[in-house]
Amino acid sequence: MNKDLITHDTARTTQRIVQTLHPKPSTRSLWVKRTMNKDLITHDTARTTQRIVQTLHPKHCHPILLVKRTMNKDLITHDTARTTQPIVQTLHPKPFTRSLWVKRTMNKDLITHDTAKTTQPIVQTLHPKHFTRSLWVKRTMNKDLITHDTAKTTQPMVQTLHPKHYHTIPKGKEKNE
Repeated sequence: MNKDLITHDTARTTQRIVQTLHPKPSTRSLWVKRTMNKDLITHDTARTTQRIVQTLHPKHCHPILLVKRTMNKDLITHDTARTTQPIVQTLHPKPFTRSLWVKRTMNKDLITHDTAKTTQPIVQTLHPKHFTRSLWVKRTMNKDLITHDTAKTTQPMVQTLHPKHYHTIPKGKEKNE
């Protein structure tokens, strides 16, 4: 209810670390699974009105991403893996929908994606003209799907974030999800 945790980043380790954001099953939680070849995003707890800053890992040798979450905004404030200066990004100015964006460049991975106010699938891109790697995320009521990662393939991919169901759905079948 009151935590925003980025729970997993295996960019520095081969050990798999998976943590839930809230023990109660009624809470919507996303997982972060990072490997050498995949970046499966991300994080969501849509039930808090408290502004909270949480670090991922206390060790400075690891990437640390500070996320400020408010009622209507989710701000990425700092990424110690890339810079010593704060990076603040507003993700969506409209208060009627909570929507996070992925800003991915060659040197930065600023996470993440969230649309917590809809039961219909949504596919959003960033600004593809400005980013070498762009991640498309499709959100449904019960699934968060990574649909495309231009860094890996020119073909659409659909992958579930649930650890028991990592798979790829062929092109053209995404709408069946």
